[in-house]
Amino acid sequence: NVCYNQPTHTSFFIGYDTTSIPVPQIYTVEDGKEVRNPDLAKKSWSLDTLTTQQKQELVIGSENARVNGKLVKIPYVKPFINEEGRTMVPLRFIAEAFNCDVAYDHETRGITITDADTEIKMTLDVASYTVNDTAMEMDTVPVIQNDTTLVPVRMIAESLNKKVGYYNEGLVTVAEDNADEANPTAVIDVIKSGKVADKQDINSWAMKAQIAEVVATVNQDDAKNVIDGDFTTTWKCNKDDSIYLHMGRWGSITAAGIAFADGKPHTVKIETGNGTDWTVVAEAFTFDGDVNECLDYIIGITKYNDAIRFTCLDEEGMEISEAAVIEVD
Repeated sequence: NVCYNQPTHTSFFIGYDTTSIPVPQIYTVEDGKEVRNPDLAKKSWSLDTLTTQQKQELVIGSENARVNGKLVKIPYVKPFINEEGRTMVPLRFIAEAFNCDVAYDHETRGITITDADTEIKMTLDVASYTVNDTAMEMDTVPVIQNDTTLVPVRMIAESLNKKVGYYNEGLVTVAEDNADEANPTAVIDVIKSGKVADKQDINSWAMKAQIAEVVATVNQDDAKNVIDGDFTTTWKCNKDDSIYLHMGRWGSITAAGIAFADGKPHTVKIETGNGTDWTVVAEAFTFDGDVNECLDYIIGITKYNDAIRFTCLDEEGMEISEAAVIEVD
């Protein structure tokens, strides 16, 4: 208890850069048994989820979406309406925005989505599924496109006890409590434009290294998208694929940054070298990767070389919208 003459409770001092707070490890006793907070499985609460409801806004046929008001890109696929007239959306994109875990079994083609209260199990190309072991049936089937699973939006939303809203011109909303839109036309215009407001121009950074060459193990034609200063162009890769930024001269690499198209954290291996020989800087570093902010940086590399290499460690791959190197001459 942190306050005099008040019921027992926990308080937090929240700083300027605080993004989450830990779930208190507290319990009560009922009928001789400990009753613990079901949110303990989450370990922490995002301040966004505590202060505003979680809400996703997608547009049929658009690679852009909004999550809690932030404009992001949907990796690899676009929502679409299938032959049965069902709105199909990327499963992982929807589920993870609501802090769910998603697991895929390559042998059985089975998918499991879990949060503190719900477990959903389904199989690709099969209409039957379960929610907390209760058998259910959808009137279409989950499909896969570009290694991404898509499911009917109402099925996944209602299975997670979320609300769904449909609007003209293809706007679909999924929210905790209220999926209504006061001005759907304006929301559609913002999402389709793909413009992110208040973005700092990374090309104006005086210390940003000028990159002479970008080399990638896959999608080489798109590799320069990571240094073009345009957060709407991207380079896609799978696990163990890599990209390196070659400065064309030797210098002290002090920091590196990446922004990802989906605005979510991703983990990479970081090395510096000369394009042939490499020294590991970080075996596994997780960038926040928020595309709505400036590039997220790892500071203190301080390696005297002329190239830096990022290798994807995420099973689901990643899509980099921008990358940069800071050097000191």
